[in-house]
Amino acid sequence: MKNKMKKILQCFLIVMTIFMTIPNGVNAQTTDTLYIDDSYTYYVATTKYDDLSYWTIGNENPIRRRSDGSYVYCIQAHIKFNDNSPVNGYESTADKLALTDLTEDEIEKIELYSYYGYGYGNHNSLDWYAATQLLIWEITEKVATPYPIAEGDRTLTRIDKYDSMMNEIKELVSKHGKTVSFNNQTIEMKVGETLTLHDNHEVLSNYFTVSYNESLDMKINNNDLIITAKKGYNGTINLNAKKNTNIPMLYDGSNQKCLSRGDPTFINAKINMTVYTEFKVNKLFGSDGKYAPEENAEFEIYNNDTNELIDTISTNEDGIVSIYLKLGNYRVVQTKGEKGYNFIDEYTFSIDGNHTKETVYFYNEKIVVKSEDKPTEEPKKPEEPKVIEVPDTLIRENYMIEICAFIMIIMGMGVVIHENKRK
Repeated sequence: MKNKMKKILQCFLIVMTIFMTIPNGVNAQTTDTLYIDDSYTYYVATTKYDDLSYWTIGNENPIRRRSDGSYVYCIQAHIKFNDNSPVNGYESTADKLALTDLTEDEIEKIELYSYYGYGYGNHNSLDWYAATQLLIWEITEKVATPYPIAEGDRTLTRIDKYDSMMNEIKELVSKHGKTVSFNNQTIEMKVGETLTLHDNHEVLSNYFTVSYNESLDMKINNNDLIITAKKGYNGTINLNAKKNTNIPMLYDGSNQKCLSRGDPTFINAKINMTVYTEFKVNKLFGSDGKYAPEENAEFEIYNNDTNELIDTISTNEDGIVSIYLKLGNYRVVQTKGEKGYNFIDEYTFSIDGNHTKETVYFYNEKIVVKSEDKPTEEPKKPEEPKVIEVPDTLIRENYMIEICAFIMIIMGMGVVIHENKRK
């Protein structure tokens, strides 16, 4: 019974100890243990007081988290670290503000230093850890800035061993936009084209996803967003930031505060996208079912909703011309064409999200003048016959000739008859 009561009392004391270590206004998220990694040492000097002749020199080692071996960074410089000390972890910004004398902007910058420092890209040597820790102390140490020195150097001369690394980390942080570098850009494409957008912030592949879109084929390859336009489109594409499952933790121990490396909070990105669809005209002219391509036929393209002239296009030697149009309603008017042939009637059409291409054939027939359309001529009036007066002597002479001819015929017949009778 005594042993049982003893165990209950021990549990109660442990719970009370944990409870007493939590400051007012904050909530413990996790518990862990931190320890010193003595496989790597770097040397730091700091002027801590107004008397600049008084220096603090530290032989510093990286600190790691026992749960997974990941590295964490000290918030205070030159605090004697209690190796293998239990700590409480906090992830909310409110808790971090309550546990430190840092501002929200300072906390955000420290978290970015830890993100772009050791462990980012090719930052794999522990020299990058030292460079990151020095940058963090530049923020947290309000009186004087710690700086690196050579091992055992009592002259406290600053060395430049970590300068290039510190500058690179600062440059990366300065470019950090919490989203992809091409956020809010306006992109124009044609159906069938493929476009690659590169994220210079190098956060796309790890922290963003794309949603399905029936007009656009989109995929993420490393830090490239590859877009292929399948259909006409006009609108906004959203890239969604993944849920952050690796939030930087502030660890609060008995005599030190440390920060783990985690992912920054990213905001959603968007692209304003317009995909143009091809409108292709095939122009022919002829008659009786026989047609040939018409070159230099000219058309005006209007927005049929606003009556705005979009463009004037002209066919090539094959009778073909193309124009790329965004979604909308349009009207085609022919303004020039082969002489002697009809022009097309006004043609209206729409480009919508289901279009991959719009092709039309225009045939112009030869202008034929119909018979009823021919101008009629007034018939000429027949000329009246001219009356000519003939002299009487001419008439009589004509009669005498006719009488003589008649007598001669009769006499001839008598002679023939007479001769026949004699025989």
